[in-house]
Amino acid sequence: MAVEERIAFLLGKIEKEPVPQRLLELAQQLQEALNARKK
Repeated sequence: MAVEERIAFLLGKIEKEPVPQRLLELAQQLQEALNARKK
């Protein structure tokens, strides 16, 4: 999966996610994807 696709996918999941613990997890994954994009 391309980094841009991954970011869009994660943002979509974050928007639909009501559970705070899961949100933290997804936010960490999003941060990793954003970091990967910078390289």
